[in-house]
Amino acid sequence: MWLYPANTVQIFLVTLIASRLCSGGNNVSSLTLACFTLRRARYLALISSTLGSTLDGVTRNLDLSALIGLCVQQVALGKHQLQIKLSDSGSIHVDSSVELYDASGNLLESWRSDVHLESTALVSLLGREIVATAVHPPRRLDIVFDGGLTMRLIESQNSFESFQIEPGGIIV
Repeated sequence: MWLYPANTVQIFLVTLIASRLCSGGNNVSSLTLACFTLRRARYLALISSTLGSTLDGVTRNLDLSALIGLCVQQVALGKHQLQIKLSDSGSIHVDSSVELYDASGNLLESWRSDVHLESTALVSLLGREIVATAVHPPRRLDIVFDGGLTMRLIESQNSFESFQIEPGGIIV
């Protein structure tokens, strides 16, 4: 998803509102829509500047260090989401794709939100500690667990979030 700096969006919208007023398009719905769009742009810019990585793909400066040492407490598969609960209120919610690899680099499982599994190797993450992370911009990050299991999160490149990670308020 694209995010322009808040000032650029505000200047564009103020110009749009002024042109509508000057051209006689001063109806309430046009102004309401323009004001709503301005508020949404400010909100997205605020989130982006606060979190650092918001609906902007996997960025090079994505800091995942807070995950190191957390243990997997629960793995939950929903109809369209994978949820992994971690110790210390940490969590990973995935709405796109996940791949799980063993220590030798062999693919154990590939999961997508639109494909339903009858059994899952993802359960083998239970009780495992996160020992490392690796960022691979613009679409991927890896989370390495003790025992060598690696979970690869893949950004879906659509207009919705692909995954959310706590701690850190990370939304990709």
